[in-house]
Amino acid sequence: MANKLNVSPTKSNLIKIKGQLDFAKDGYQLLDQKREILVMEVMHMIEDVRRARKNAEEVLSKAYRALRRALMRMGVNKVEAVSMAVMPDISIKVTDRTIMGVVVPIIDITKTEKRPYYYPGGTESSVDEAATRFREALERLVELTEVEVAVWRLAIELKKTQKRVNALENIFIPQYEETLKFLEDNLAEKEREAFFQMKRVKAKLAEKAPPL
Repeated sequence: MANKLNVSPTKSNLIKIKGQLDFAKDGYQLLDQKREILVMEVMHMIEDVRRARKNAEEVLSKAYRALRRALMRMGVNKVEAVSMAVMPDISIKVTDRTIMGVVVPIIDITKTEKRPYYYPGGTESSVDEAATRFREALERLVELTEVEVAVWRLAIELKKTQKRVNALENIFIPQYEETLKFLEDNLAEKEREAFFQMKRVKAKLAEKAPPL
């Protein structure tokens, strides 16, 4: 049994507790709906994370295979020299959107296509392939980061929402209900006592009244 609030049994407190109980129940309904939506969003995004991680791993694997071929055919020094000649051609912009009040990132990546990179001593096609694969891998990693951060933030909000739902369901609502029952019972008892007191007063007045 929940512990009732320490309030005096008055009609004003009865009205106040009824209002607070109704407010708590409305809040519970809203939070419960929010919890269900967050669960669905998280479950959906978990699948997105799995797909994004698989795509990133596949592209990275191809990129490292191309890099290994370039290193084997050209040597470390030449590959490093070619990489130093590569100018940045990718920009990343992060904006926000909200899901059920939770701010999650939107990451936009802008890539400028360039011609193959050349080195005075000659280059292998594997160098250009590696560069292309790593740019593609960056795109896949950006996609993975976006959904992973979103899932993490939604999961944190879901945990908070679950705690609030549990608190309302197991503590606050039972506490207000117990308090409301106490107030109603106490006030009803007072009304019965007042009614009987009034009957006794009327009876005594009737006894003292002179006969007609």
